Amino acid sequence: MLELIFVFIFQQVFGSTSTRGHYASTVQQTTPHLNISRPETAGVTSDKNSTYYIIDASRKYQICDRLDVIIEARDSKNQLKVNGGDYIRVRIYNNDLKAGASADGEVSYLGDGKYKASFTLRWVGKTFVRASLVHPAEAVNVLRRARDTCPTRCGYNGRFTGTIGNKSVVEDTVCNIITPVPNATVCDLTRHAIAEPWFCTAPTKTNLTCSDFAWTCVNSKYSAALYRSAMLTKDEESLFGRQKQPIPVRGVNFVTVTEPEKNISSPAHCSNERLPPCTVGSHSLSNPMAAGYFFKGHWYSNYCRLRSFVIPSSSLECLTNKTLYFHGDSTTRQYYEYLVMSLKSSLKPNPPTKQSNWKVGPSIAEDKVNNFTVHYRHHGYPIRNNWTDASEVKYIEEALDELQATPDTVYVFTLWAHLTTLNMSFYEHRVRRIKAAVERLHRRSPETLVVIKSANTRSHGSAGSSVMVSDWYARELDMKLREIFKSYDKKIGFIDQWSMVVGFSNVDAIHPGQGIISTGMRTLLSYMCPKE
Repeated sequence: MLELIFVFIFQQVFGSTSTRGHYASTVQQTTPHLNISRPETAGVTSDKNSTYYIIDASRKYQICDRLDVIIEARDSKNQLKVNGGDYIRVRIYNNDLKAGASADGEVSYLGDGKYKASFTLRWVGKTFVRASLVHPAEAVNVLRRARDTCPTRCGYNGRFTGTIGNKSVVEDTVCNIITPVPNATVCDLTRHAIAEPWFCTAPTKTNLTCSDFAWTCVNSKYSAALYRSAMLTKDEESLFGRQKQPIPVRGVNFVTVTEPEKNISSPAHCSNERLPPCTVGSHSLSNPMAAGYFFKGHWYSNYCRLRSFVIPSSSLECLTNKTLYFHGDSTTRQYYEYLVMSLKSSLKPNPPTKQSNWKVGPSIAEDKVNNFTVHYRHHGYPIRNNWTDASEVKYIEEALDELQATPDTVYVFTLWAHLTTLNMSFYEHRVRRIKAAVERLHRRSPETLVVIKSANTRSHGSAGSSVMVSDWYARELDMKLREIFKSYDKKIGFIDQWSMVVGFSNVDAIHPGQGIISTGMRTLLSYMCPKE
């Protein structure tokens, strides 16, 4: 039966008008049929034939000078690519110094096949450059088409449970942010108060009703059907055969940096000692300057002066009497787990009472001696995890409105990893509602600290993983979030984990290592306790 359902998924996603709810019905009515065309293989950007070079590589560079890098994109025939659109990532580094940084702003297209990346030089010694072609423009076009024409590229199960007579009854159906099956009876499980859509096909094999909806999880077969609707021809699959490949250098790949001359004063942002302490509003979401850089393995913010925290002593002092909420995905859960692990002698997780599973929470840990509590829970549908108790699903907007906030409350959230499979209008709708909830919270409790953690990179080695979770999607979501919140950035804290992971190494992982998490936690603690 399910196989027959999946045959009709394409028609439903792009043709059905039965979906209820404002957002979902809008998507259904405006989404066109896919028009998949076969790409021209000869014109695809080639990482092997493309090159980069450092402008003025032979000049004398000093701390705080600007370094400009030009990337020339060429195809398999060594012809310059003149249309732009390639997804290129560039970083500077020195492995001996354990130093690294991302570019100031995005890599920009200059025309005639040329791109530019700019950096502020931060350390004395050699500064190396590495440029990578994450996706050629042709692959980006496929990803954009999949995102813009498919409301969702991932499917989910819903489980309905109940007791009929003396017998426990269970029935599984399919669920999504849109009506998952055409012409089927649908359970509208939308949280109408916050306009967050969720629909499941109604139970038909039992006498269970929509009110018996109890659990949800990802559905791989349904997801595969949606994926096939979104992609791919064989030629399109080949566009993802080489991802995140290094681009060869033309000339030298490094410059040597010296201390600034004594009679020339450096800009304030280049001297960490001259920066103000990290407080709410320190990080400007509209400033293209990189968030910071690593040097000797330590992260230095370009916007404010981070404190040094000794675990557990000064960390415990900062956390005393605080209540911390981490709300988001597993990259937020890492912060909760980091605190529990680092402060295990005093911070004790409580046994779960009705917990779905450790991946989604809700989870709580308490330090009764120092009087602080740490919470974690997932952000609400969609959730790409194992079975999750539907009664415990809470959206960020709902949690913010219910929060009994005080000046000792800290609320940290992130929103990206489970939403890369949705189109941008859905994401923008969610983020704008979260922003409105943050504003309502601050009207009730102006001193409550709200901190946003950005997205980070992840691995995606195949065409299938790329169309679901490509870094291109994640960065687009991350930039949209920054755009929406930039008018409010003087009232929030921001952990730019994207800049941290790009600056740290060439390794991309959905769950960054402890070095990144400890850096993010240090940033959070600096917002909480800016004074030494």
